[in-house]
Amino acid sequence: MIPMKLSENTLKNIMVLLVIAIVSIVVVVAFNYFLSHRQNQNQADVYHPNWSKVNPIDFLNILKKHPDKPFTIENYPPQGWIKGEHVNKLIELIDSQEPAASVVSIISSYYPFNQTSTVGNEAMFLIEGFKAGQYPPTLCSTYYFKGDPEEYRKWWDEQKN
Repeated sequence: MIPMKLSENTLKNIMVLLVIAIVSIVVVVAFNYFLSHRQNQNQADVYHPNWSKVNPIDFLNILKKHPDKPFTIENYPPQGWIKGEHVNKLIELIDSQEPAASVVSIISSYYPFNQTSTVGNEAMFLIEGFKAGQYPPTLCSTYYFKGDPEEYRKWWDEQKN
């Protein structure tokens, strides 16, 4: 091995780059910790509902209790969880402007910080889940989803006939 002689300026530059790299790593780790901690603080109290004991109307009531805390769905309800009998009640709520928590899938890259939904929007999101055969039907109820109450009323009237 041939020993290399580095100039004093080169050594200083290497040290500066090393300090910058270490500070960058610390900042990234601290930022990730902050986001993870904040997301956990913003979660609603119910993390893993027993979907066999919680129906869509009960779930909507949970969302109403914590409108400022997005609800992350980690364990998905079974297919067919939302039934026609639930849609009847949900249709009655689609115009409600009462605040409710946003629903976000655990696999979503978007997290609705400081974003509140409404009972009406979440009712339409549940209805969309009924139509799609799965809930949640999209990754986030406030970012990826835009429901129109009139279209849902019209669709439900057609379904009932």
